[in-house]
Amino acid sequence: MKNLKLAITCLLIFSVALSQALTQVFSSETFKAGVSPGDNFVYTFNVYWNSPEPNQAPPTKITELNNTEWVKITVHEVTGPIVVMNTTTHFKNGTEINGQIWVNLLSGEGSGFGFIIAPNLEANHLAYHMGMEKGYSFLLKEELVRNYIFGKRTVLHALVDKTSSDEYVLISHDMYFDKETGVMLEWYVTQVPKYAPTTSIMLSWKIIEFHAAPGSTSADQNPSIIQKILTLAVVISIASLLIMLFCKRKKRKHKN
Repeated sequence: MKNLKLAITCLLIFSVALSQALTQVFSSETFKAGVSPGDNFVYTFNVYWNSPEPNQAPPTKITELNNTEWVKITVHEVTGPIVVMNTTTHFKNGTEINGQIWVNLLSGEGSGFGFIIAPNLEANHLAYHMGMEKGYSFLLKEELVRNYIFGKRTVLHALVDKTSSDEYVLISHDMYFDKETGVMLEWYVTQVPKYAPTTSIMLSWKIIEFHAAPGSTSADQNPSIIQKILTLAVVISIASLLIMLFCKRKKRKHKN
């Protein structure tokens, strides 16, 4: 009897693990990002210092960040859910710094977290839904229509508060994403530092140029295939369990 219970437990664990593995594999293979190589987006970037003490000067780091005039992000490569982006930070003195970031649109992993999410998501759904265990996923609160320099866009709005930082009492993220492409359009980060809890720092990203190839978006993740595979895994598990129970009963009858 103990062996049977152990076998059933192992079978259930195997079924859950198999289902999760199949979901991740097939989601990655069939997923299509909402952006294409060559798409590019330009943002203004500003940092604001708010203190109740009029004589309290902002840290040098904040002053230096405000030398940024604009930041350009260009999609370099798209492979399944992985998007690689080139960045150009242009400063007010005319100098520039180039870099490269990437993000997994399913899990949120990568240095490009927050700049692009999966396309065509809905309100009350999670962005980066496979990154929940690592704290990367967040809830899309509502769907809105907002005006920008290049026209109206349907956007998804998210509000995320973090209190687990070693340096800050609170970090609050106020984010707007283009629904069709998943591209970040606005991102306001408010930080309350532990060394000065009566002050706050806000980092502001706001898009001023939006260049995405028309028709590049597709959110078809072929759910029918995934559902069939998962159903097959469950059926196999149940069938195996029934066979085990049948063999056990048959063995008891022979003893009798």
